[in-house]
Amino acid sequence: MAAKKYVTSDRVRGGLAFAPGFASAPHPQTHEARKRRRNEVAMNQTMLCWPWELTYDGVSGQPVALHHVERGPVFEQREPMVVFFTGGLTRHNDQPQMFEIAGCRRYGYHTVLEGTSLDKGDSVSKFTLELVEEGWGISLCFRMELSWVALSVTFTNLAGTAERLQRFQWNVGMIDERLYSCCELLAPGYPPSMKEDYRPFRSLAEYREDDILTEGDPCPVGIIGVYHRDTRSANVSWVLDETFYYRIRSLRRSDCGQLQRITDVFCPADLEKGQSVTIGDMYYGNFTGSRLEIIREVSACYRRYWHQGKDVEKRRSYMAMEVTLGEKLNLSPFPDYAALEAAIPGIRKAGFNALQIMPWFPYPGYSVHDWKDVDTTYGSSEGLRHMIRTAHAHGMKVILDVVLHGPYEYDADVPSASLSPFLTEHPEWFSVTDRGGAAHSYTRSLDQANPELRQYLLEALRMYLEEYGADGFRFDAQLWNIMPNWEPQGDYLPYAGLLSGNTCADFLRQELIKDYPEVIFYCEGRGPVAGQAHDYRYSYDFWWVAWGALAPIVDSRGSFHVFSNYMNENSLSWPDFAQWYEEEMAAEPEGLTVVHHIDSHDLHEKERLIGGRFARELYGMEMHRVLFGIIAFLGDALMSYYGAQFGSEDFYHKVLGLRSDMAIFRRGKVSCTGLSADDGKTASILWEYEKQWGFYLGNLENRDKEAVLRWMKPKLPEGEYFRLKDVLGEGGSHVVSRRQLCDGMGFALPPCAAQLWIAETVGEEGRNR
Repeated sequence: MAAKKYVTSDRVRGGLAFAPGFASAPHPQTHEARKRRRNEVAMNQTMLCWPWELTYDGVSGQPVALHHVERGPVFEQREPMVVFFTGGLTRHNDQPQMFEIAGCRRYGYHTVLEGTSLDKGDSVSKFTLELVEEGWGISLCFRMELSWVALSVTFTNLAGTAERLQRFQWNVGMIDERLYSCCELLAPGYPPSMKEDYRPFRSLAEYREDDILTEGDPCPVGIIGVYHRDTRSANVSWVLDETFYYRIRSLRRSDCGQLQRITDVFCPADLEKGQSVTIGDMYYGNFTGSRLEIIREVSACYRRYWHQGKDVEKRRSYMAMEVTLGEKLNLSPFPDYAALEAAIPGIRKAGFNALQIMPWFPYPGYSVHDWKDVDTTYGSSEGLRHMIRTAHAHGMKVILDVVLHGPYEYDADVPSASLSPFLTEHPEWFSVTDRGGAAHSYTRSLDQANPELRQYLLEALRMYLEEYGADGFRFDAQLWNIMPNWEPQGDYLPYAGLLSGNTCADFLRQELIKDYPEVIFYCEGRGPVAGQAHDYRYSYDFWWVAWGALAPIVDSRGSFHVFSNYMNENSLSWPDFAQWYEEEMAAEPEGLTVVHHIDSHDLHEKERLIGGRFARELYGMEMHRVLFGIIAFLGDALMSYYGAQFGSEDFYHKVLGLRSDMAIFRRGKVSCTGLSADDGKTASILWEYEKQWGFYLGNLENRDKEAVLRWMKPKLPEGEYFRLKDVLGEGGSHVVSRRQLCDGMGFALPPCAAQLWIAETVGEEGRNR
């Protein structure tokens, strides 16, 4: 999708009205307009464009309901669907500055319908509602496709002076409160409320809090729906936009008796008279099938972001060790590159085939100095060059961690003259707030939409590929600067900075693959747009959902408060995680591979503990191995943080060796729901490749137990008897029959057992051995 541009409109519209049924005090200037409009039209009007039936308020023009003529309702509004905010100034100059604007004017409760139009195209029809309110034109264009309806909204300044648009609020009334007891949340990738225990598939009536999803929850793909258990149907809304930033404000059981989705869409722009800005798309649909089938159908609209035909085996083969050089948290595993080079043979022997190199600590650390200044950014130009050669000689790739958001303006350990030269030499590369000063997160904020900045970064990345032999880049804090630049230096607009971390990566990739088609791009972001430029993504979301809720924490210092809390600790069952995981993966762009981890630089430092903390300390050595086995056999890429493997070197070596050596794990299909255990704290991951099958089994409790597994997939493997052998742990081997796959296979699991069972088809003779 091309970046949005302002368009000039000569059409002048006027008049105001109060939206009937929407909670707001009448505007004093709109009384006559409302009376006149009410006399002209009936309260509600309906547009039928098979298979869709759209009802809208005949006075305000705001949508009231959308129905699929065969499947049923999609939304029913008790609040205006489009409410927007203009003017105002930021409250704070910090990372969330765009989210807190003081002095805004609110519109949307007093709109007047000016007209409608229906354009019946050959394959897709478009129905447009033209609204006005107090100097603004609002055009709601509904694109009626067979599977879904897409909405784009255009705001036009009709006033005689320039106006500042800040954001609009997209409200969707999802279901009536009478259906709460038989409906579930359908939101792939979203964590359930961190205020409650983890039961992500409870009914909507079972939540203690009315806010089921709240402001600040991670927004990976924007798909939010309500699944009706009895009818196996869901009404779903989702977003897809490469330019503007969508942020869930809340999904809540509202006082007006329905579940409401409230999404803030940030679209900061200064509009002269007649100028417009178009935002979207926002999607609606009603679908039938299983939860997983519905998510796959919805995700089809993201298909243009998928890397079609990308080699699965190649993507899975990425197994990286993240390393920090210098000193961090009083920890200095690698004081220089010579120390790292000495460790490379051991890292490779453990099974890792890539190194991810962090910037030098303590400075510049998580800040930008100058990407072309290798000695400062990575500690030593010659050290980095020689280390990459050594890694390549051991069959390892090297990925450089590149910080993007900006430089420190002050560092107690660094003389001010040694800080980033960008601060003095290129002030035009930084974002400017609406109050006129430099924008900040915890650093001064670079504007990644700036074309000169992009060109400079491109030259730096090309230098690392050409002169140093690096294999790719991981972009740190790529979307940290989600803020407009009110003084852009180029042919672009303030809102271009919102998602510039993604659009910048798009530009860099398009340029670099011309000469380096195998260059690796690795991001922290999620969702379909991230899939356009990147091969891999960080798995932050699994820390919000999985590990702290799956396994008991034994460290007396407690859990990571950033990622979990005592309410949900150890409360998630494996069947719930397995379903949550497969639903999230169904919504991911094909080809954007998750890099799973239970240890990383982020997790190691989150509590600012002296020396950091590894998962082996948090969960205990044995349980940490169970969790590492899970991430190793989920079917994607993986990484670890140097030091996490201490005490488990042989286990890591065995696990990663099996992943690399066995075709079933390189090329096979994986399912977390293909086997079902009778115990909620037993992890089971099924693998199939051609006629071979096997599964990972992990005991998520520190106790002996018996677990019974059953085959859940529709098709059973060929053969009457199968010999199962544990190639990872000490489970031994035994033979099961085809019937036992359905009736149940019993396994004795020691505390924190990690087992990998591979099946071999045997005949009657093999059965009796």
